[in-house]
Amino acid sequence: MIDKLAQLAPAKKTDKNQAVFEYHSKRLIQCLISARIFVLKTLHETNPDLKPFT
Repeated sequence: MIDKLAQLAPAKKTDKNQAVFEYHSKRLIQCLISARIFVLKTLHETNPDLKPFT
């Protein structure tokens, strides 16, 4: 599930010519931070113990 929340992405190289990676939050976390709505249509596939809301 963590791969759905964030990822490491390449960033600019440093002066020492070393690759640097930055932590980027994915759409779910970005929506939570900005108070937008995000539809979780595959939540039951992540955790089969979850029951539907209806």
